[in-house]
Amino acid sequence: MAEDNVNLVGTLEKILYSNLENGFLIATFLVENTTKPITVKGIVFNTHERETLLLKGCWENHKVYGRQFSIREFMPVEPTSEEGMVRYLSSKVFKGIGEKTAQHIVNKFGKNTFKIIDISPESLSKVKAVGKKQRKSLLAAWDEQRGLRDVMTFLRGVGISHAYAQRIFAKNGLNSIPLIKTNPYKLTDIEGIGFLTADGIARNLGFDKNSPHRAVAGLLYMLEQQ
Repeated sequence: MAEDNVNLVGTLEKILYSNLENGFLIATFLVENTTKPITVKGIVFNTHERETLLLKGCWENHKVYGRQFSIREFMPVEPTSEEGMVRYLSSKVFKGIGEKTAQHIVNKFGKNTFKIIDISPESLSKVKAVGKKQRKSLLAAWDEQRGLRDVMTFLRGVGISHAYAQRIFAKNGLNSIPLIKTNPYKLTDIEGIGFLTADGIARNLGFDKNSPHRAVAGLLYMLEQQ
């Protein structure tokens, strides 16, 4: 029997199985303020071991594998503890930044580390353990993760379900937001999203109902119905 509507925040410890085609994974996950990892399963794309995530879903009792957490939605989040920051910066998200280098960064800036990387990235040059090449790589990965978070927040904000948000991001990546703002009817290129769904999203965005994009998409929809 499942326990519904549960939110968990913690660290993706070890990926036990991953399907790159559909994003399904089975992994161990360490919930904040606990010491024993749990098993989680579900669709989680573009994530890495040691990354901090918010998981939404339910507990299930598998007759073979026991108690597991089934992921319905996920969102990358920032760790708040210094230990969590070190773990995140030394994860596979940031290639070339090992645990020692991450520790030097957090020792320098403390709990303000992420805030400083956001608003004053040049301050990383003050950390002697971080070379120029490492700094460039870290900041590029940082911007990409920020972009992913922004895209997911935007998509959910305009009424796109988590399942479709994953498909949209998989197809369009960080270009998802400008593409949808320019022409939300392009979403009909995504399997499972039809004109009516795209039209609802367009309304949520305040899109002009007399837009030529809407006219073209509507005409194609009518032809498909015949």
